[in-house]
Amino acid sequence: MKTFIVLALVIVATLAAPKSPLHKKWADFKLTHKKQYSNPLEEVRRMAIFNDNLAQIEEHNAKYAKGEVTYSKAINQFGDLTKEEFLAYVNRGKATKPVKNEKLAKKWVPSKKPAAAQVDWRGNAVTEVKNQGQCGSCWSFSTTGSVEGQFAINRGQLISLSEQNLIDCSTGYGNAGCDGGWMDSAFDYIYDYGIMSESAYPYEERLDNCRYDASQSVTSINGYYDLPYGDENALANAVSNNGPVSVAIDATDELQFYNQGIIYDTTCNERDLNHGVLVVGYGSEGGYDYWIVKNSWGGSWGEGGFYRTVRNYNNNCGIVSAASYPSL
Repeated sequence: MKTFIVLALVIVATLAAPKSPLHKKWADFKLTHKKQYSNPLEEVRRMAIFNDNLAQIEEHNAKYAKGEVTYSKAINQFGDLTKEEFLAYVNRGKATKPVKNEKLAKKWVPSKKPAAAQVDWRGNAVTEVKNQGQCGSCWSFSTTGSVEGQFAINRGQLISLSEQNLIDCSTGYGNAGCDGGWMDSAFDYIYDYGIMSESAYPYEERLDNCRYDASQSVTSINGYYDLPYGDENALANAVSNNGPVSVAIDATDELQFYNQGIIYDTTCNERDLNHGVLVVGYGSEGGYDYWIVKNSWGGSWGEGGFYRTVRNYNNNCGIVSAASYPSL
């Protein structure tokens, strides 16, 4: 407690300095991300965390400038969270995997057409980057992303679909709204009912009563394909020849301040999956093969809401531990 009081006094003194660089960065952070705190002491605590995060980011970026790491970091909306708080936020999307409907899971067979050297579905089959906010609904964004992709590729229209529809209405399929879920379970729901558009059923960042209207369904699906566990060649084949693919990963604190570059996370594992995202392409740069991944943390995070992660690195972070995409 004594240490914290001393730290608080130091920070208050820093805030009092009109030309303090920290003061300006903190003020800009609060304004940009619309941050408000319950009382002055809480703000002091959050600023201390922010200051510590800044120092760690600067240390990491010094290594990036020397070529010692392959990606840079930057302050974003998570700037006032500790590592533990960020992981608690990410792990909210973690859920017990329910028993899936085997009748809907189709046997995946690789296309005879070889995978292209590089692929990027953005602009053709990928909607705008969305933001799940404080709801652990990453699974729903991953689901809509792959269905949106298939609908654009096969029906010629790119339509943003409703995550809220899935959050509110697929709890009977094993999903838990803002407390996690699985893409295959959401596919099961869409198979039975269909899914509405984002505009017809807007996102609320919370679990609400199901208000699905079948007359406004954009599409249904006739099943889905689960890709072979850990097979990155299969994922490349599917992304190249079929479109964006839903995947689950082990998201660690290394993603908290990801800014740009190709991330190789040595702290994650391929089985402890806690976050649903969407693989929208792949390529190679600087001696590294990479996946292009659409996240659901808004466009100010990462590379415009996307990140690149190593490809052909032994299923790093479980990128192909639970990969699937729907069939229209």
